[in-house]
Amino acid sequence: MPLDYTIPLKAGAGVQTNPLQTAMQAAQFRMSNLNAQALQQGIDANNAASQAFKESTDANGNTDYNKFRSIMASGAGAYNLPQINNSILDAQQKQQTLDTGKLDQSIKVQSGLRQGLGTLMQKPDLSPTDVLSFMGTQLQAGAVTPQVVAAEMHSMPTDPGQLRQWLTQHYQSALQGETQMRAMFPQYSKLNTGPATVAVNENPMAPGGVGAVGYTVKNGLSPEAASAPTQVGITPSGAPITGTREQFVNQSNQKGGVQTALSPYETASQGKAADYEQDMNGRARAAANSSHYLNEAQALLQGVKTGGGTEKWKDLAERAQAIGVPRDIVDKIAGGNLGDVQALGKVLMQGAIQQMQSGFNGTGAVANVDAFMKNNPNLNTDPRGIEKMIGFINGMNGAVGKEQQAYRDFVNKGGNPTDFPAKWNASPTMRAFTGQITPVKTGTYNGRKVVQYSDGSVDYQ
Repeated sequence: MPLDYTIPLKAGAGVQTNPLQTAMQAAQFRMSNLNAQALQQGIDANNAASQAFKESTDANGNTDYNKFRSIMASGAGAYNLPQINNSILDAQQKQQTLDTGKLDQSIKVQSGLRQGLGTLMQKPDLSPTDVLSFMGTQLQAGAVTPQVVAAEMHSMPTDPGQLRQWLTQHYQSALQGETQMRAMFPQYSKLNTGPATVAVNENPMAPGGVGAVGYTVKNGLSPEAASAPTQVGITPSGAPITGTREQFVNQSNQKGGVQTALSPYETASQGKAADYEQDMNGRARAAANSSHYLNEAQALLQGVKTGGGTEKWKDLAERAQAIGVPRDIVDKIAGGNLGDVQALGKVLMQGAIQQMQSGFNGTGAVANVDAFMKNNPNLNTDPRGIEKMIGFINGMNGAVGKEQQAYRDFVNKGGNPTDFPAKWNASPTMRAFTGQITPVKTGTYNGRKVVQYSDGSVDYQ
């Protein structure tokens, strides 16, 4: 059939499209691809982290985090490395806190054992019954095991002279063990990284070794930096908008932006928390140092009174020199011709007072030390002076130890560190230590000592 050229040709006009809609669809497609890529990168990074963790962990469950980071940085795991580094740091800090807490508790147990042995050594009518009673108390408190008690009972002599010598040897062993454990306590130095101040351990014998992070405190703006002018935006016409850095930080926080620094209130709170923790640790060190000196002084006096052979006097002289006894007295002890034991007692008491006052100077316990000295004005001539000081320092040591544990528990449960001092000062432990309440009844519960005070409050020790 031939074409009919009289019929007009109608070309299709086609579908009309919206350029803006087409651009948006293309952008959505690209975003979808990016999201898919990011999701896949996250999956690959998680798989890489699992493999790196497996390769860095030994059969005992100990992880070499340096090896872990090295593996992660060289492969797909690098995608999540910043977040993983933060998680590792947090885990290491928690482990450091846990290890330090365990060490602190072990020191307290060892200190209690050593102090109990020292008390027994002072008994003029010491008998095996006294030692057995002490062993039973330590066993109930969990300081020793039944196997240890059985072994000590088997080796304990019945002769009073040999028994005292046997007890002295155990005291020396307990003192040596306590000294070794104290040498393992972390010694922190502060490292300012810019965004935060990090407390880093410098003691190679402490748990975690050198470089272990004890705690981290975020840094805020200094007064100079807070007042420095800075550009915070521009006007529609392009003119700069300026303000202080502090205003910029606060405005960002109020509008939900990324927090670039702490607010002034948070900065002050963090600073107070760090100062309080530093003061608390300083009091703990001072109490430990005074306790060590007093126990050495007590053992030295006891050794001088007991006497012995040439080697015994030489050992006593070395111990006297180690705690700062004047040279002329050290020489007399070494020769076994000290003569006036009371003179040595006065020298040791004066040294103990100086140690205590200098150790607690600049800490929150100065008022407690001053009150003790005021209530005991004649310590130099008091025959029970060292015993009274040991009681005071032991009380200080116990109170600070409980304070440190309570502080860690309070912060770990989400408490604001600045709220803790008031809470602690109202606790039975602190009110008893400062003499506001007195113990009226004691007992045991689940192996722990329980004290009821005059106001009806109860404290578990």
